[in-house]
Amino acid sequence: MGNNTNLLARELAPIVRKGTEHELSDAFALADILVTARSAMDSVTLAFPIDLFVAVTLCVVHDKDDATLYDVLNQPLDPAWNSE
Repeated sequence: MGNNTNLLARELAPIVRKGTEHELSDAFALADILVTARSAMDSVTLAFPIDLFVAVTLCVVHDKDDATLYDVLNQPLDPAWNSE
């Protein structure tokens, strides 16, 4: 469990190079890494579509300088998720 917690708490800034031509491919690369871990995820997390994951990742990275994977996975649970 400790390793999973560390992964969730890791900042995404070094992984997703915000504001560069690489940010989209970086977000997809992160999603691809997580696809291999699907067997360890619960059914709700497993159903999280890759395209939605990438979109949420980019939104969170742009909104929060110290964004983590935990922030990305919890963003759709935020009451403000579907508001302007």
